[in-house]
Amino acid sequence: MALIFSPLTDDALEGPYQPIPKGVFLMLQLGEGTSQLEIEMDNAVSSVLDERKFIPTRATTQRSQKDYLVKIIQLIRGCGFGTAVFSEYTPAPTPPVSG
Repeated sequence: MALIFSPLTDDALEGPYQPIPKGVFLMLQLGEGTSQLEIEMDNAVSSVLDERKFIPTRATTQRSQKDYLVKIIQLIRGCGFGTAVFSEYTPAPTPPVSG
């Protein structure tokens, strides 16, 4: 497996992570800036994944005491692949999300 480096510290992330069999990391804009179109797109992607027995995984639904960015990186490492949901309504800068 290729090394993954933390964007926070530049350290190699070699430690253990939790594999999520059939997991798919879903990334989308959250909060006030989420458009109705993006919500509908997320629902459609989640429905297709569910039909094919994949597990949609979002950082907001996983509890963790770690830094939010580290949590996202560890979830991505544990999933088989990832999908980003965005549209022309997604703002370029995204506000921080506490979690």
